Amino acid sequence: MAIFQDLVDQFGFAASYNGAKRFVRKFVVREPKQFDRLSFVMTLRHSRRSFRRVVWNLGQETWARLHEQA
Repeated sequence: MAIFQDLVDQFGFAASYNGAKRFVRKFVVREPKQFDRLSFVMTLRHSRRSFRRVVWNLGQETWARLHEQA
């Protein structure tokens, strides 16, 4: 409210208090929209090598196919 009063007094701001709030809300930093990413990481037992793939769904068939590729 104090900032709004300063705008009115010093600069002749003509909009309402709610108008000032709507204007300032544009400058508030928002978190990015959530996105989904499924990744498949497998570490082989004896060699300790990692196998990584990014997949869109992780069902039994996909898991078996990725296991064969590893």
